[in-house]
Parts: sequence; C-alpha cells; structure tokens
Amino acid sequence: MVELKRLNGPKKVTEILEFDFQTATPDRATIKMNWFTPTHLNVTYGGDANLDFQVVKCAGIDISVQDLSADTTTGKNSK
Repeated sequence: MVELKRLNGPKKVTEILEFDFQTATPDRATIKMNWFTPTHLNVTYGGDANLDFQVVKCAGIDISVQDLSADTTTGKNSK
C-alpha cells in the first residue's frame, strides 16, 4: 500500500496505490517511486507486482503509474 500524508495542515493519510503480492516472488517484484516535481509522483513497477488500486490525483498531486513488465506493443504499458 502507498499512502500520502500532508506535511502541513490536516495529517490525514490517504491511500493512493495498492499492490497485490500474493503470487509474488520477492526478488521479482519491483516498485520504484520518484517525484518528477513537487506535484507529480511517478511510480514504476514490474516483475510479480500487480496493481489493484490507483488514484490518479490527490490533494493537488498527480500520480502516474507505469507497468514495466507489460507488453508495450499491446498498449498495456501505462495505467
């Protein structure tokens, strides 16, 4: 589970992503998070990680997700 929490103002925690690892092999599931800007979080994942839930925007933060293990020829590469 990936959650966002404000640094100032209300300290409410909001779930933005949820991954399923029930069938994952620990060394094959990869998730990387990078802040492109202060208002854009980019998440890439691959291997045995499965995305079950995604929020695309929360509290002014854009959240983009990319499955690196998907076949790019079928258009399944971006969520």
